Amino acid sequence: MTYSISEVSKIVGIPQTTIRFWDKKGLLPFGVRSGPGYRIFDHLDINWLNFLNYLKEAGMSIEDMQRYIRYYIQGDSTLRERREIVYESLRRINKQIDALKAAQSFMEFKCWVYDAAIDIGSLDDVVNIPRDQMPPVVQETLQRIGGFHPTYVSELEAREANAAAGK
Repeated sequence: MTYSISEVSKIVGIPQTTIRFWDKKGLLPFGVRSGPGYRIFDHLDINWLNFLNYLKEAGMSIEDMQRYIRYYIQGDSTLRERREIVYESLRRINKQIDALKAAQSFMEFKCWVYDAAIDIGSLDDVVNIPRDQMPPVVQETLQRIGGFHPTYVSELEAREANAAAGK
């Protein structure tokens, strides 16, 4: 069975503009065209488009995708090169995940700080809560960032109060 670009776009959930762009960049090397020059897709193309989309979602650049495809076309003699491209991508993903986890724990810390400040009634008093009464993620984040910075916390609270008062 064959499909038009609009049909395949709906099937794989990739915009037609992206599919055309990938085609122009040489990322669809196995294509067949109809008499008038329209691209015709089959089930293998659908699999290939899904594969390309995973590479894109993994943050792989067009240049690296092109390099990967050149190696792919050359066959098994380039297994090591393709493996290295995939490992490079995996390393980038792991770095992003680590950065997101750090950001997540910091935001959980900030949520806890504000929740505690609202419960206590003062942001300044949060710093006096014994560490062993704080959730583990808060303790870990305090360890990582070097603890509370009371002067900064007080200055920030003063700025927020002044801004709310229109000063």
